[in-house]
Amino acid sequence: FLLAYEQTGDPRMNEALEAQINYAATEIHTNTGECRNIGDVADFVRLYELTSEKRYLDEALRLFRELRSFLSQEGLFDQSGKLIEKDLPFIDDDSRGTKLGYAKPYIIGYGLAGCPHLAQHVPEEPRLKEMVEAVADFLAESQDPVGGWRYPHPESSRVIMSQALEHAWQLVQAAKLVGPKESYLDAIERALRQRIWVWRRTKKIAG
Repeated sequence: FLLAYEQTGDPRMNEALEAQINYAATEIHTNTGECRNIGDVADFVRLYELTSEKRYLDEALRLFRELRSFLSQEGLFDQSGKLIEKDLPFIDDDSRGTKLGYAKPYIIGYGLAGCPHLAQHVPEEPRLKEMVEAVADFLAESQDPVGGWRYPHPESSRVIMSQALEHAWQLVQAAKLVGPKESYLDAIERALRQRIWVWRRTKKIAG
């Protein structure tokens, strides 16, 4: 809507933009049961980079600061903010997983959608860079050898391939902040490699 408003001058585009920003500023939180909302940092940071308006940076920081109190000692977080448990039973579906506190690859990946860019603007923000690196390390270490990630827990029986490129992209964002660790590059390569091999074998794009 911002780009559409700049291109057209249509005030309805700006009105729609402001309505969504106001909604996100009042209704979107990371400390009310959905820590995955940390992914919305990406939108606020992009708006800040496009406009230089500090209110967008403030909203991005608010989302991280709300999440910060839920970070484990290692810098990870549970989907709903529960304490991460050390000794977990076997988790093979969401109905069981939502009752337990653990780092879920699909959820914590949202921490890499915008927080690496946020950290470049506020490098002194406590635990921000630490969280980015911890999540990236976790994703790289928990990847299945076939190039995807198990769902919902890193040791569950099902591997989801469709999210692999999203996680690879998230690792790229983290590498822009903490550097291209070999483990990140290996994980990205595995995600790309399974796409290439599926294409060679079937002439179809893995989905």
